[in-house]
Amino acid sequence: MPQIDSSLYAKFLPAWLAAAQQHIYRIPQRPDLACYGPGYNNWGVQTNQKAFSAFAVAAADPSLDWSGSPLAWDQVLEQALAMLRFSLESHHAGSWLCNDGEKWGHTWISGLGLERMMHGVEAIWQQLIRQDHDLLRKVLVSEANWLMNDYEIRAGLVENNRPESNIWNSALLERVALYYPDLPDASSYRAQAEDILSLQARGQDGKEYLLLFNTGPTGQVLDLAGAACLDGTFSGQLAAGQAVLLQLD
Repeated sequence: MPQIDSSLYAKFLPAWLAAAQQHIYRIPQRPDLACYGPGYNNWGVQTNQKAFSAFAVAAADPSLDWSGSPLAWDQVLEQALAMLRFSLESHHAGSWLCNDGEKWGHTWISGLGLERMMHGVEAIWQQLIRQDHDLLRKVLVSEANWLMNDYEIRAGLVENNRPESNIWNSALLERVALYYPDLPDASSYRAQAEDILSLQARGQDGKEYLLLFNTGPTGQVLDLAGAACLDGTFSGQLAAGQAVLLQLD
């Protein structure tokens, strides 16, 4: 797969961030918080999270040229931090609300918004203050515990399946375990993530199958000679990034 030069995309960010200013809303009662868009629960939250990541990546990129922009990088960084803090504070683990008076989180799709913004969080990781790190941890752990204790995993062979959300929810569990290995449930988070990505499923024929992903580094090949594939075309070699449905004996 060819390497993508991220600078080809990043150079367009200053112009977009300038145009996005009309959609930034500063919370009157909490001037330390801001959101992109309406700041409502559900899609309003995820819209803000995606916009935050663009602001954060731009603020962290020393190669961007701000000379032709009405914005400066430190202004963009301040806005990114305010948008992140709005996202964290309006979660069930925070002290504030979304702009529609609701809290967000603890749903099948709330992990998606978090995963979509985490590259932005990591881009400005060193700019976060202790309170930011503490609240980020609370939010991520809260979501992980909800997935562990209150979320029904569905991964049927054909029906009763949630393949897309299973991927982002397992990614969130893995992330929490990697970020905070001191947590008493860190190993359980990781085990649950692995279970979601490699689940046994029973087909309509009554046989058991294993959906197996090779998540290893590029170039790594798993040798599964002798395994029976559902469609009969499996060669026994599973390359990195590939998946196969195996029939269990």
